[in-house]
Amino acid sequence: MNSHSNNPFYYVGTHQLNAPYLVLFIFGILFILIGITSFFFYPSAKEKAQFYKEKQMEEYKKNNPKSKVTNYEATGMYLPAWERIKLFAPIFFGILLVVVGVTMIVRKTITTL
Repeated sequence: MNSHSNNPFYYVGTHQLNAPYLVLFIFGILFILIGITSFFFYPSAKEKAQFYKEKQMEEYKKNNPKSKVTNYEATGMYLPAWERIKLFAPIFFGILLVVVGVTMIVRKTITTL
């Protein structure tokens, strides 16, 4: 016996998307293509993060001329949150868009609420 069987707001199973299949299929393919395309922006974002680290290291060397530390990680510096968001945004949105696209093509969503 399901513990949530008496709760009218809790449903377990799948939910059917109500729209013409051709429209869902076209939008699903578009979302998948946009998602795959967004993965190609990751190398560019990685280069920009590396450039940011190099600029940080130059600033560190300018502010600490007597320091013999040459390794970025040894300095205790890190990428700020906004730089990490910019770095991993293509991966996040790529996965998100591919999942949404597949969901539209399959026409079903998994629901637990």
